[in-house]
Amino acid sequence: MVVVEWDDASHHGAQGWMDMKDVKKLHAEGCPIISAGVEILRDKQGIVLATAISQRDNTQVGSVFRIPIPFLKKRTVVGKIKLEEVAWKEPML
Repeated sequence: MVVVEWDDASHHGAQGWMDMKDVKKLHAEGCPIISAGVEILRDKQGIVLATAISQRDNTQVGSVFRIPIPFLKKRTVVGKIKLEEVAWKEPML
């Protein structure tokens, strides 16, 4: 499990012209995001997180998203998960 702080790309396509001071303000503020999930993949291009993993066989994940490395500001490991240990063995009731 990881928590990542990242700056998302954004688009501000207001109609008409935009004052340069407003453009500079938008640039300075950025679009900061904090996301948490299971790290599925990390390489030189990006990090892939999933918010859910099927406990039946660990072959399916849900809510997957990719964050490009240049967007990534901070990555914190908050726990380790061994997928083979989370697999569903018996009913949970």
